[in-house]
Amino acid sequence: MAAAGWLAVGMGVVHVVVAPLEEGDLWAKVVDEGVWNTFSTDVPATSGQFERAAGFWATFGSWAVPVLALGCYVLWSARQHRRVPGWLGWIFLAWGLPLAIVCPTSPGWAFPIIGGLIVLGDRHRSLLSGPPPDTAAGTDQPDASRQGIR
Repeated sequence: MAAAGWLAVGMGVVHVVVAPLEEGDLWAKVVDEGVWNTFSTDVPATSGQFERAAGFWATFGSWAVPVLALGCYVLWSARQHRRVPGWLGWIFLAWGLPLAIVCPTSPGWAFPIIGGLIVLGDRHRSLLSGPPPDTAAGTDQPDASRQGIR
């Protein structure tokens, strides 16, 4: 499970830190022109507009910050010996597989790997911990005696 966290953190850091450094000329222009309302969601008409749009979507407009946050959460959970739910991994698999298929040369291939590692980590944890505790009849609340409540 920690491997999924490190992979997600690595992807996030590359997009949030390294990619803007590689796009230094673009960001210098943006700062010179003023950052407010600098980017547009309109279809780029010129090569300059395309470069600007590509630079934005490769850096701050990407999914880097949420992926970085997920990676930090997964690493924190692993250190705390807490479960990361498998459904979170399934979401990354469902998102990442089509991404990796339609654009295999992008780093999108990492998303299904992250998702698969989370799913496998959750299944491994479930196998080690055994069956879930019984629940009281007709409720979703765990049996009070199993929680030390008397």
